[in-house]
Amino acid sequence: MIEGIQMDFKSSELKKHLVERSQHHKRREAFYLSQVRRVRQAGTKRASYGTDPVTALENKAKSHRVRRELYALMSRHIVPDEIYRLKEEDLNRIELLSDRPGRFE
Repeated sequence: MIEGIQMDFKSSELKKHLVERSQHHKRREAFYLSQVRRVRQAGTKRASYGTDPVTALENKAKSHRVRRELYALMSRHIVPDEIYRLKEEDLNRIELLSDRPGRFE
């Protein structure tokens, strides 16, 4: 009996996906860092209360950096020529499941 959603992935498929996610987050991190520079050049100052635009953008960049590093690390530690059985929570964690229509067509 199989409980829940479990899917088998070749190590090569999983590694490819993790590398792609790492690259995606690298691009997003670079985007947010460029926005930080742009906002600073425009003369926007840090707010003394609440979350100012610079801090919000820096936090987004940091979030993408953390995910980039995680996926890069995971991709380097995939055991070649193995099958990985992933549960639904694993698929969500590595951003394999998506709510974007047409993603798996």
